[in-house]
Amino acid sequence: MNGYEAAARIRARGDEIASIPILAVTAEATKADIQQCLDAGMDQHLSKPLRIADVAAAVQRLGLRARQLA
Repeated sequence: MNGYEAAARIRARGDEIASIPILAVTAEATKADIQQCLDAGMDQHLSKPLRIADVAAAVQRLGLRARQLA
């Protein structure tokens, strides 16, 4: 199972787990790759190499979203 399939399966659950934030971390960074992540149900995409500031900002945004859903 790859990340796209995992995200799609999580979103398809239909329970509270289905709404958890999902952050894609991949070396793929084309517009098509990013769109594939979003289409699979991921909330955000980060491409490698990662910058600590970008990771921290993404986690903060996803954490705020998770609290809003709770």
